Amino acid sequence: MIFTSVLARFSHSGGDMGKDLNGNELGKGIRQRSDGLYEVRYTDKDGRRRSKYTKALDKPVQTLNDWFDTWLAVYHPNCKPVTIARYKALYNHVRDTIGRRDISGLTPFDMQKAINEIPYQTTTNQLSTMLSNSMAEAQSQGLIQTNPANHIIVGKRHKAKHNRALTESEIQRLYSATEKSSYLHSILVLGLHTGMRISEILGLQWADISFERKRIHVTGTLAYIDGQFVRTDPKSLSSDRYIPIDDEVQNELTRQRIRKKRIAAKYKSLEGMDDLIFVTRQNKPIYRSSVNHALNTLCDKLDIPRITTHTMRHTFATNCIKNGMNPKIVQMVLGHKSIQTTMDTYCNLTYDDIVEAMNGVKWGKKEWSDTI
Repeated sequence: MIFTSVLARFSHSGGDMGKDLNGNELGKGIRQRSDGLYEVRYTDKDGRRRSKYTKALDKPVQTLNDWFDTWLAVYHPNCKPVTIARYKALYNHVRDTIGRRDISGLTPFDMQKAINEIPYQTTTNQLSTMLSNSMAEAQSQGLIQTNPANHIIVGKRHKAKHNRALTESEIQRLYSATEKSSYLHSILVLGLHTGMRISEILGLQWADISFERKRIHVTGTLAYIDGQFVRTDPKSLSSDRYIPIDDEVQNELTRQRIRKKRIAAKYKSLEGMDDLIFVTRQNKPIYRSSVNHALNTLCDKLDIPRITTHTMRHTFATNCIKNGMNPKIVQMVLGHKSIQTTMDTYCNLTYDDIVEAMNGVKWGKKEWSDTI
């Protein structure tokens, strides 16, 4: 491996593209002489130009990090920016461990050990699938002989704790405490009345609102990627949807329209963000983290267990099911691909709900009670 470090140093030193005797490109600063020897020209640490000679070239080390970045760019060129960001976030779990290793030396044991260190089920499922797919492409390109991620075993892990549904009392206290806020009250109302994702709420544009038809058209989401805000397409085809709105939501949107006109008269918006409904006092898009921070501060002040923006979505779905809405309709309003997701993840029913529901079933003369 004598030339591996030399080649790595040369890649940063410039030079012309060299070729072998058959005309194949070898890389910058590398050429094959007429006597068959390979010459590698490079700049040493003192800035002096040097050459080394060898009968055969070593392959430069390609780490898993190198390959992952290549795989993402070459095999997923049309992915939405938010999807690429999600892939990168998943991969970061192994970037500083096996990511620094040469992919040709990685074993199934290395892969399994890295996966075992991740505590959550969903993350391990998605990451192991992504690693297996990327290494399969590396194998097809001849970079590795076998796929070390092929037989990763994903055992049982902790599941991320689901958000609870807010109680009616908590909702009213949150409403009262935010009534005079600039945008938090409106976001709470939209989240609890429509079940929209926070990224969809923050990405709402005035063009998406029809006051005449009393509905919202979800056409995109707001994301913060690589240091800038971008408005992307909906999460999936099922996420592009129409949601009916009630008078309370319309009132909040009207309030935000007045606020937006006042702010836009003083501050210029970011390019491509001029039609956003929810903005800061300086007419900038709102970070999701800012909303979560505001909710945490508010909950602490009101002595309510902390919630996240996703709690609003959980509460909406749970209340819809409790009030007898057809689960298929709930699925469509939430924009889920599968009704299983709707029922398993977003509907938090209590034992009291079960008792109440069973009391409504005709069983003859006897009724169910909570003393079962």
